[in-house]
Amino acid sequence: MTKIIIAAFLFLNIHAKDFTLEDAIKASTKGSFTQANMKADIKNEKLNQKYNSSSYIPSLNLKLQAGKELNADDVVDDHFAYLELKNVFYSKETSILKNEYKNNIKVKEMGLSNSIQQRKVKVMRLYFDSLLASYDKQYTLEVLAMKAIRNIKANDYLSTGEISDIKLLETKANMLFASAKKAQVDALFENTRLKLSYFLNLPIENVYNLKNPDLKSYWAKKLPKEEELYKLAFKNDLKLKEMNKSLKSINQKVSSYKNDIDFKVGSTLRYGIEPQKMDMTNDTRWEARVNMSVPLYDAGVNDKTVSSLLISKNKIQNSISKYKLQLKQNVYDLMLEVKKYKKLNTAHEAQLDYRNLYLERARVSYELDRQSDLGDSMAKLTLAEFEYAKNEYNYVISYEMLQLLVGEK
Repeated sequence: MTKIIIAAFLFLNIHAKDFTLEDAIKASTKGSFTQANMKADIKNEKLNQKYNSSSYIPSLNLKLQAGKELNADDVVDDHFAYLELKNVFYSKETSILKNEYKNNIKVKEMGLSNSIQQRKVKVMRLYFDSLLASYDKQYTLEVLAMKAIRNIKANDYLSTGEISDIKLLETKANMLFASAKKAQVDALFENTRLKLSYFLNLPIENVYNLKNPDLKSYWAKKLPKEEELYKLAFKNDLKLKEMNKSLKSINQKVSSYKNDIDFKVGSTLRYGIEPQKMDMTNDTRWEARVNMSVPLYDAGVNDKTVSSLLISKNKIQNSISKYKLQLKQNVYDLMLEVKKYKKLNTAHEAQLDYRNLYLERARVSYELDRQSDLGDSMAKLTLAEFEYAKNEYNYVISYEMLQLLVGEK
């Protein structure tokens, strides 16, 4: 009976198309509504930049008027038809907006890049959680099988008087608890698959048969020294870059408002007809002008704008200083985690080797009809595989999170 139950549990195998970690990461780049909105924002900023620059492109207009006016007790015609060509050579406002749109685009593009990297780590975490749920499901299945076997044996031994009815009730209770645990783990297994499928916007059947990724390359990676990690983080952290870009944009505005005169220079060329201004023999006329507008008094508007910008600048500088301290702490914490999981990996490898060897010897004893704890050995090997995988996945996630901060591969 024992052999039949063990064989039945080992025979179970579901054939489905493998869904790899690479497949999950690739799918994650397509279904993000947040990133779609971020791309739309970038597109909109580029559109604003384009139309802001077009203010320097000459404009051609047709101006028409038909009317009469009272002039020195006489009612005279007031008609004209002109083609008017206008061109702006320089505008301080346009120049400021040009720098602002340029910085906005860079900030939003860096934000998009950061979001893509964060989404990659998120999908890796969900993928690993699903794999760990598979290990847990297999382990609880094996434990339930062993509890069921012991309950069956207890029923057999009770009739011969080898065990008491109390012992039989104990084995039955253990089996029922194992069955309840299996139902709980099965629900968790389904939940992890659902979370992964929802995140990727894929049918759940597409993410059922997950394949263990080859993560050996991660163990060969070497971390820079602690101080070097801090330097890399301050240099490459995307959020810090965004804040520095915002600070640069404010500095450019302050410089412009402080040092540049708020003036506009342009030209106007008109050609057309206006009979009332010409003699009877020729009613065509043209005009050509160069225009310059310079404000002489703005009631302190410029100074107020500069003061407001300086306040914003100070706030951003304080935010940068605060963020650097937090960034340094985050780098340090993740560095410790990476080192911890890497050191634990050696212990988990040793435990895995031990459990594999123990299972082989238990299997030999079982095949020779000797007393054997084959079922327990199988379950404990699965548990060792679960703990090894969990440590490896934690290491990879910690390493990827550290890369997000320092920006170096």
